[in-house]
Amino acid sequence: MHMTELTTPYEKRKVIEYGSGRNFNTPVRHWHEVQQVAGPLYKSREVENRYKEQECDLYLFYDGIPAGLRFMRQKRIEVRDTPEYLLGLVQTGGVGSLSGYLDNLKQDMDNSRWIGLADIEFVRQFDEAQAQRLAAYRQGRLVQREQAWQAEENKRLETEAAAAEKLRQEKQSQRDAFLGWADDMSELRFGQVKKVMERKGRFNGTVMTRRDFVIKQLLEGRVPVCINLGRSNEHRLYDPVKRDWYIVTKTEHDFAKYLTDSGKIESLK
Repeated sequence: MHMTELTTPYEKRKVIEYGSGRNFNTPVRHWHEVQQVAGPLYKSREVENRYKEQECDLYLFYDGIPAGLRFMRQKRIEVRDTPEYLLGLVQTGGVGSLSGYLDNLKQDMDNSRWIGLADIEFVRQFDEAQAQRLAAYRQGRLVQREQAWQAEENKRLETEAAAAEKLRQEKQSQRDAFLGWADDMSELRFGQVKKVMERKGRFNGTVMTRRDFVIKQLLEGRVPVCINLGRSNEHRLYDPVKRDWYIVTKTEHDFAKYLTDSGKIESLK
């Protein structure tokens, strides 16, 4: 016989389950029309889901206990769903009897598994002391979870702080490479300067950045000069002895002039 062919009557029975909306984690008691499938297992009336399939909820009711529990929500009804098959699922899950259900809760506590509020309220119907023990266990698990979350959060914050500090040091190191010239530049301006000055080229067979090229030329006695060519300026690193020069960008010229005017180039000699 298939579960949809049962002839046992429907009856209204109370179920302990969770509320909706703001009360999604609050145990409430709702009345449901249920039909016995086998043993403690009952089902709701069948409904059609959005996929045009038949489904129902499954509940557990134990003898002598006023309210039952939800066993499975929105169970899709399949060809194999006979009362014998469904009862087998209940028995395999260890909840075929009240004693089995209570053993399951004990195993959950022994193995540090979660226990829901609905289970606690279900037990409260017939064993207040055990319900209190379950509630205390659950509270302890909540504390452990909060502590674990806080530890992870602290670790995340420490990692982020370390990464931020490393980035700050890297950025400061990049600015320090310009010997004070870039200290007061905005991030945008420094980014533009760095892009120019870190560009590499070959000079007398040696590959170097424009920054290093400028410093090298100053150390060899060249000086920055700006020549007005009418509608534009030409920036040079000029050797007053050899009377020759290298044409450079304004950024390179400004860096060279800073090093010369501030005396910083002297400290590198």
